[in-house]
Amino acid sequence: MIPIPKFMSTAIERVIFRQVTVSKVRFLSERLQCLEITGESLKGAAWLPGQVVRFNVGNLTTRSYTPMRWDPIRGSAEFILFLHDRGPGSLWAAGLDEGDICNIRQLRNALDLTLIEDPVIFFGDETSFATAKALHDIASGNEPNTYIFEVSSIKESEPVLQFLGIPSINLIEKKADHGHLYDAFITIDLTARTMRNPCCVLTGQALSIQKIRQELRVQRFPIQLLKTKAHWSNGKAGMD
Repeated sequence: MIPIPKFMSTAIERVIFRQVTVSKVRFLSERLQCLEITGESLKGAAWLPGQVVRFNVGNLTTRSYTPMRWDPIRGSAEFILFLHDRGPGSLWAAGLDEGDICNIRQLRNALDLTLIEDPVIFFGDETSFATAKALHDIASGNEPNTYIFEVSSIKESEPVLQFLGIPSINLIEKKADHGHLYDAFITIDLTARTMRNPCCVLTGQALSIQKIRQELRVQRFPIQLLKTKAHWSNGKAGMD
């Protein structure tokens, strides 16, 4: 992307973005970061769990992140950010400090979790932790959900998920040849057979979603009970 002159980007930011303040930021692991923002623009917002917020991460480049919590009274929102490469989103997140000013755009629909009924089989990766937390917090509890994650490091991810209070988790470590995705599918399929009309929510990397979705369709999993939302894809800049 061709850099935009500073005076132009500043003028555009004032028109299309709203300012918020970083009120808390801390690393839960080497690459997983908990971020809280506060601001007047967050007060009274009608947030639906599963919606995303777009942050300006520099030079008017935006990246979308899913809040795991939103307090419309206090005017605050919390996120889990995964710094998995040297892209603009990861570099921006790595440099955040308390008191920093961030520019955000309005809430954007991505995956309406309020329309998904229990029980749920949730699949994702480290970029999905906040979405999973938001789903867990609104679950009715009548039938327990199951959370399955493909992760780069079980040792790194497990304590973070425990900290978030997400129960019934299955962690599958990624393999370079994507062979772990068949293990993920088998886990999803076996879990589905123990539930009554479960909804399957696939999130995270686009390739993983595609492969698991194909296997589920072969097994004639009801398409109306299958929801997907890709967060990222190799070689593609931004998914929202």
